[in-house]
Amino acid sequence: MALFFVDNYLLDYGSCYGSGKATHHLTLYRHSSGALVFGAGTVQWSWGLDQNHDKKEGGTTTDVNMQQAMVNLFADMNVQPTTLLDGLSPATASTDTIAPTSVITSPTDGSTLQISSPVTITGTATDAGGGVVGGVEVSVDGGTTWHPTTGRASWSYTWTPGKSGTVTIKSRAVDDSGNIETPKTGVSVTVGANTCPCSIWNSSATPIETAEPDPQAVELGVKFRSDVNGSITGIRFYKSTSNTGTHVGNLWSSTGEKLATVTFTNETDSGWQQVNLPTPVAIAANTVYVVSYHTNVGYYAQDAGYFATASFDNPPLHALRDGESGSNGVYAYSNTSIFPTSTYQSANYWVDVVFSTV
Repeated sequence: MALFFVDNYLLDYGSCYGSGKATHHLTLYRHSSGALVFGAGTVQWSWGLDQNHDKKEGGTTTDVNMQQAMVNLFADMNVQPTTLLDGLSPATASTDTIAPTSVITSPTDGSTLQISSPVTITGTATDAGGGVVGGVEVSVDGGTTWHPTTGRASWSYTWTPGKSGTVTIKSRAVDDSGNIETPKTGVSVTVGANTCPCSIWNSSATPIETAEPDPQAVELGVKFRSDVNGSITGIRFYKSTSNTGTHVGNLWSSTGEKLATVTFTNETDSGWQQVNLPTPVAIAANTVYVVSYHTNVGYYAQDAGYFATASFDNPPLHALRDGESGSNGVYAYSNTSIFPTSTYQSANYWVDVVFSTV
């Protein structure tokens, strides 16, 4: 895995580019058939092996470490070169056929975690076959999907539980010969619901695109519901440094009745902003509401496609998936606050509430 900081990074689903972090993964593993599989993806791996390729403007150089790695890899595939370039050494096939082992040290079996609160999964890995641990992956759904960790002999992975219930966490390690561990039973943890006052998103949640380059005055909102009766005590939104000026928060019924309005004060330059309502507003369980805010300068947070295929669930609160109550991610262009009804690409505009069960 390699992390690159680039200037031309796709920030949304097709049109907005900017600076950001791009992560690239190379793959090496041994298939159950015994075949050794290597994949370089789209990193243009061959450019580090040979200078004979197109688009050479700016100059590219070969890398002897990459060249030697390919010699070693081909040896493991029982392929030997007729001749070697200067500076490279012959290699022999690995005799390591024993997969490494990994252990989850935290959280422990039977632990209780809280929904939407980040938890760091840690562990260790060793290789008794004479090689070294090449990487470790973690699954937080019993082995259905896997995620790369940070570190090898000692590793970690930060996970934010998205729903309550019992979750099985598993790990598997792979060594430098492509031997991959058969996952063990893992650890079972219980994810509990939020303790309120609570919000749909916690303060560690951040948009991918913090400042949509749209300078128009606009009302931006999110449709949500609660599993239980309670009251809305405050309104929140995520702010970019470009989203200056006065911001007004609003709470609406699903039909457009304004239930509360409040002006934000004491804002920071960026990040989550919160203002408390003068009087809490009671809401009913399993009923759709809209929370929104008005900005007179634009440059708002927007993640396109956020609600296209899934809701965001942080019980007792839920930001609705498209189709549950029309489309989610609503907006309306206006110089003053109005009920937002337009939608575009199922976008999340990162507007939130503070909810109390009292």
